[in-house]
Amino acid sequence: MKTLNNGITQHDLVPNTPGSAGIDLRAVDIDGMPDGDFVIPLNETRLVRTGIAIHLDNPGYAAMLLPRSCMGHKHGTVLGNLVGFSDFDCQSELLASM
Repeated sequence: MKTLNNGITQHDLVPNTPGSAGIDLRAVDIDGMPDGDFVIPLNETRLVRTGIAIHLDNPGYAAMLLPRSCMGHKHGTVLGNLVGFSDFDCQSELLASM
């Protein structure tokens, strides 16, 4: 993985606990919104920049962007396309539709 934002460290690119199946991503920017706290208006969607890009060097591999189950249950936070899927053809920054 490659960081595209100075606020992201290599420590951010590893699972938080030994039992974690993936890493937690954070928003670094939301298209069309000023810096600071991000609030997406009800019934609107935005592309959220993660500040990282991945390179899958094997066409048989893919990466998935999934919301944690507690975020959807407790806060109603889900991805606009439900599941983000990145494969060998996509080698740019990971964006989340929210």
